[in-house]
Amino acid sequence: MTIHTFFQYISRGDLSSRVFFLHTKERPVLLGALIQQFVASVRGIPTIVLDSDCDNYDEIIHVLGQVTLFDSHKLCVIYLADYSAVIKKKIISFLQNYTGPHGILCIRDVAEDPIVCNESAQDNRLYCCGETATPQYSEYVDIIGFLTKKVDLDERLQRQSRLFFDTYMHNKYALTLERMCVAAMYQQVVGRSADEFFEQWSGRVFAGKKTLFSLSSAFFARDAYMLEQWHEMRAQYGIEFWTVFFLSQLWQAYVFVAKRSLGQNPPPSRLPFSFIKKDWQQYSSVQLRIAYQRMYDIDCLFKQGLCSEIQIDAFIIWWLRYKI
Repeated sequence: MTIHTFFQYISRGDLSSRVFFLHTKERPVLLGALIQQFVASVRGIPTIVLDSDCDNYDEIIHVLGQVTLFDSHKLCVIYLADYSAVIKKKIISFLQNYTGPHGILCIRDVAEDPIVCNESAQDNRLYCCGETATPQYSEYVDIIGFLTKKVDLDERLQRQSRLFFDTYMHNKYALTLERMCVAAMYQQVVGRSADEFFEQWSGRVFAGKKTLFSLSSAFFARDAYMLEQWHEMRAQYGIEFWTVFFLSQLWQAYVFVAKRSLGQNPPPSRLPFSFIKKDWQQYSSVQLRIAYQRMYDIDCLFKQGLCSEIQIDAFIIWWLRYKI
């Protein structure tokens, strides 16, 4: 089953008693939000999201099977990567035999589970699709449809979407499903300034793999490749930005690890997927507090005019080389 076919099910509101597994390269937060808005406003179908805030298997099963007088069926979105290996296995087993009334969208990490299935399984209820290496125009059109809440695009939107998508592909931008959602958002706001956008801004938004997200992923993985990324990206922002960026990442990581060590669910954060799934296990809250304090000291010295950006270089080298 292709992603485009999956989008067609969503557009028709054909969700009742269906289970979809969507394998993606990165967490599709924006795509999930657009789908929820679309089915709510166009199809009148309420949605519920199950993530790390709901980490009890019995509670998850209760939500998936619950039906009320005013809400006969809904779309349940599950981010499987948020759960422990034990709960993941239970959820997958449950979904493979699901007989409830709701439509279920189970989002999985393609790196964690690279198998992409065709339409299959029991009683035509279970469907799988995966993010393709090459983005398709039909997928981009579907995302525009979700964004504009239109099942069929008018001529102007079709023409504009074709122009934007072809330009992205011509520039060889790496458009994952989530990045296509971002592209669709920009399409809606740049209007007549499209030429200026592609000339001055699109490269910063979509080009290459060197993003703040990938930089943070390499940072917490203690991957030496981070140095290459850092030296290519450092000139894009000033030292004021970088001190705040690293302070924010380290503080969120500290809270995440501290909560996990107490057996509690961490609050929502902007931490990289790889840290949330595995890299957090190599750290203690004490280690992260020490790193946070070092960056805080750099920030204070900079504000007093007593240090330069080279201090951040020294911090990154210290972070990568030493086990704190």
